[in-house]
Amino acid sequence: VLVIAAPGTNRDQETALALAFAGAVPEVRAIAGLSDADILHSRMIVIPGGFSYGDQLGAGRRLALALGTRTGDALAKF
Repeated sequence: VLVIAAPGTNRDQETALALAFAGAVPEVRAIAGLSDADILHSRMIVIPGGFSYGDQLGAGRRLALALGTRTGDALAKF
């Protein structure tokens, strides 16, 4: 399970722990280091909660833009 951490998200480690308790093998990766291969080789992708990009207005849009810019084609295939 790929757990994506972005600037300000603060539940990635707890999410990974919960996934491990459920029997998954989680891998926490920073959004800045994601590749298409990371996305395409995952069976599940989790974006944990928290305060992405400082919890400013438009933070969710900024997170979506960062994901789409970096790995948009792979996410569409996923």
